[in-house]
Amino acid sequence: MRAFELFEDGRLIPLPDEGRERGVTVFLPAGRQLFGRLEGDLCCWSLWDGRKKTDVLSADGGLVLSEEPEAFILPPAACRQVEDALYVQYPPPGDHCLTIGMLRQICPDVPLFWGPVSETLASLSPNLTSQNGTLQLYWGVRFALAGGRQDIIDRIRLWSLNARDFLNGKIDAQMVLTASQTPPPQLLNGQSLGPQRPVDGEPEESEAGPDTTLLVRYDAVKPFGQTPLSAWFLLSGDLWRHLRKFLSGGEAILCLWGALEAREAWEQSRRYCPPSSEPADTSSVLC
Repeated sequence: MRAFELFEDGRLIPLPDEGRERGVTVFLPAGRQLFGRLEGDLCCWSLWDGRKKTDVLSADGGLVLSEEPEAFILPPAACRQVEDALYVQYPPPGDHCLTIGMLRQICPDVPLFWGPVSETLASLSPNLTSQNGTLQLYWGVRFALAGGRQDIIDRIRLWSLNARDFLNGKIDAQMVLTASQTPPPQLLNGQSLGPQRPVDGEPEESEAGPDTTLLVRYDAVKPFGQTPLSAWFLLSGDLWRHLRKFLSGGEAILCLWGALEAREAWEQSRRYCPPSSEPADTSSVLC
């Protein structure tokens, strides 16, 4: 278990590891201790003050007590450092063989996915440089399978079939998922792509231009339920015009959504320990 001490001036100092159990301990001022563990892909926290344990919540990049949400017990910078120390103790979620089996179905044109399963894992390390979206594709599908998210797999499949060579690497777009039909302020503030033109639904191709920023709302449904959600996308007119050359408005948005989800999964996978030691059980893959 990794250990740290947080001082009143905000300094976070690493301490010698405590035993072999996975997790982190942070010694806080006033004799309190913060414990962290990973459940699935979520960090779970609790605070021990010598008498009882209290649940801890994430807020604005830091950690707060559920009963005292107005003050950080771990500020954002320290929280990121502790989370990194926690993630790196765990292998990434998902199963390599199941992922390869799915990828052979949705993108049979990628030679890497048809090599010996026991040898492909090292070639898909998240710390490598991604080429043609292959790493994003692998980690996006792997994380989606681990979470039972067929909707994500469907969007990644659409991206892979239609725009994998174009939508990879840095994508000039942002997305926020909300339960409101009001544009989220975090997408509208501080943008410098050009004059903003909110568009509700599917904008016509003529509305996109090289100096235009489009705000597109797409009606979605919360996974595992029927809660209506709005998926908001802020993207350049050039990107939108390129996607609309060969896709409908709805397909273009789903394609972009899949690309963003795949890239987010790849970036998240880099926080875990290298998965090169996973067992090469190929029984679930047709070789």
